Amino acid sequence: MSQFISNLKKIAPHLFTNGKLNKSLLLAELDIEEYGLTWHGKKQAQTKAAIPCSKKIINSSPEVLSDDIFIRGDNLDALKLLQSTHKEKVDLIYIDPPYNTGKKFTYKDNFRVANSRKKSGHPATGIHDQWLSMMYPRLILAHQLLAEQGIIFISISDDEVHNLRIILDEVFHPRSFVAHFCWLKKKKGSHLSSTVRSMTEHILCYAKNKTKINLYGEPAYSDKWQPLLKKKNRKKQLCFPAKTVETKLKDGTYPLSSLRKNPLISFSNAIKVKNGVVQTQFTLEGPFVWVQTKLDQELQLGTRVALSSKLGINVFRHDQHKKFKRPTTMLDPKSNVGSYEDAFAELRDHLGEEYKFTYAKPTSLLRYLIKAATHFNQSAVIVDFFAGSASTGEATWQLNQIDGGNRKFILVQQEEPIDDPNFKTIADIGEARLRAVGKKMNRQFQVWSIR
Repeated sequence: MSQFISNLKKIAPHLFTNGKLNKSLLLAELDIEEYGLTWHGKKQAQTKAAIPCSKKIINSSPEVLSDDIFIRGDNLDALKLLQSTHKEKVDLIYIDPPYNTGKKFTYKDNFRVANSRKKSGHPATGIHDQWLSMMYPRLILAHQLLAEQGIIFISISDDEVHNLRIILDEVFHPRSFVAHFCWLKKKKGSHLSSTVRSMTEHILCYAKNKTKINLYGEPAYSDKWQPLLKKKNRKKQLCFPAKTVETKLKDGTYPLSSLRKNPLISFSNAIKVKNGVVQTQFTLEGPFVWVQTKLDQELQLGTRVALSSKLGINVFRHDQHKKFKRPTTMLDPKSNVGSYEDAFAELRDHLGEEYKFTYAKPTSLLRYLIKAATHFNQSAVIVDFFAGSASTGEATWQLNQIDGGNRKFILVQQEEPIDDPNFKTIADIGEARLRAVGKKMNRQFQVWSIR
């Protein structure tokens, strides 16, 4: 069997992913269908990822000493060329690919839609196939770039989110699915729709190895005391040693008859308070979240305990500053995430005018995602190969400035023509934005071109 695999590697290397035989690629090569998503051109799209790139990357700014890179050129070529330098070294990939709206499609990649499809009177089906064929090889190559702890975020609309999920299951594996985020993209929905007001977009998240990731959301009340009582918990007794419990009760002795303000707990004995500290040992019975051994351990570690004026018991953990919440799947103003309106204003502020490139993502959204993935790795390498107006680059710089990180980005944008009096291509907008932001933040970046 091993000899067979070795021979197969020589004659069909495109069937292997990270040195291992890819079952899906093999079945497609043999024209054997299995459960999953199929479309006209899928086999050709799989092969496309394995064809070497004959082009080269040219550094247009060798004088710039920066690890941040903006690449002008086709992202399929870029992903292939980056394999030689960044294979399994990228910590985070974020992409916002063009959405399949059924209209003219830019990334054709020389895929040809079957004549039968064209003659069927369903041109959108052909564009659908083109979109899938465009995404598939890029996702295969993106998977190869990711480090073991790497993750990918992909923004997508309603049109293809279901198909994208199936493709990602195939390329990454269903067990690598992390989350389906919902982003509130507009402050007000469109009133032109005859059906619904579309207010949200999707962001899919997959991991290279789900067991290796550690996502961050926000601090978990780093300055807030936490209650030890929870109504639904079963009752238990906790003994609090003398001079270990803080309180706002006035100095004096409190008999049992005065310690009945809180119906959830009962005191075993009277207490004496002096200088904001309970001087006597006392036992409480109530629905506590901790047991005695846990309380004793926390006290030894430096956790503070307080008896409130209403006789509630609260704690301030010794490691409270290290506690955090995981990211929320609802990305909206409550998560400090802005909308398309905010993104439009940002681009206008940087470039001084209003531009027809109106679908940039707000940096607040990208900061949230980047921080979620790289809070514990602030030297992360970030790739965005549908860079657009370079919002990802600006967000990376912003986050580094906020937390002192040293994250590096590689952005790729095709020189796609745009109907704008100031810029010939979207790549021109992205580069101009980075230059404007870099000037304000004292940041530099290299410009590479694929020729």
